[in-house]
Amino acid sequence: MIKILLPEQLIEKLKSKGVKFELYTEKDAIDFLNYHNYYVKLTAYRSNFSKHNNQYVGLDFLALKDLSTIDMHLKHLILKATLGIEHSLKVNMLKDIQERDINEFQIVKEYLSQFDRVLGELNARRNSSYVKNLLAKYPHPDYPIWVFLEVISFGEFVNLYRYYCETYSCGSLDYEILYGVRDIWNAAAHNNCIIHNLRDKSGYYKNEVVTIVRALLPELRLRTIRDRLKNQSVQDFVSLLIGLDIVVMSNPFKTKLLEEFAILFTDRMTRKAYLYKSAPAISQTYEFCKKVLDAVIAHGLK
Repeated sequence: MIKILLPEQLIEKLKSKGVKFELYTEKDAIDFLNYHNYYVKLTAYRSNFSKHNNQYVGLDFLALKDLSTIDMHLKHLILKATLGIEHSLKVNMLKDIQERDINEFQIVKEYLSQFDRVLGELNARRNSSYVKNLLAKYPHPDYPIWVFLEVISFGEFVNLYRYYCETYSCGSLDYEILYGVRDIWNAAAHNNCIIHNLRDKSGYYKNEVVTIVRALLPELRLRTIRDRLKNQSVQDFVSLLIGLDIVVMSNPFKTKLLEEFAILFTDRMTRKAYLYKSAPAISQTYEFCKKVLDAVIAHGLK
């Protein structure tokens, strides 16, 4: 049976892997692990640093703590942005359905005939205190599209959006980009680490994302854009910014949210930049995402 290690033992484990405690004392690190974060989540950020002879290079515990704080702020903004994108897409879809004079019950029936896995979830939600009164107005599973949109999960909505794009028409946002929005929302909603394994380039870049980034940043080489987007976290975050720029029509909401992203990037993320001199993956990712963010902000002001 695997025994859970005490914070003191976890500190020794980190030290054995080359993590330094020169800028943050071992005592403070123990307190941090006891009251503010836990080992598995905190140490996920180690993957941004390289190793030599199985020892991390230039990694102080303070960097792990700093990244965990930045990641927390980033996740809060990601969730806010995703809610805005989801709301705007649903409004746009309902408007398009109305303009096309599509039967509001028939479209749900057709969707459920292809994706009947949703039936069980819908039936279960009839007992939810948040939506049961809404669902109770209709016999299961005969719901109008505006009710269906109100009760399905964001993941299911992404699938519905693709179905609508392929069956009727896609709006201004390609569903391939929305997949990235879904994935980073899912990570943030489950409190997974966003800023982790930035050195990993084993993913694939989406041409839809590459095309938009090239238009936003024509000065960047295509090779550079593709290389940066091979990291899944980076591509998903860029997809989120693209979705926010293209879909959200509420200028006050969009402007305020982009300002919050800008403050995070220009203030909080750079506050302890000296900690990451030995982690080029962090600085390269920061520079790329900052350029995309600046371009999206500039585009939104036009």
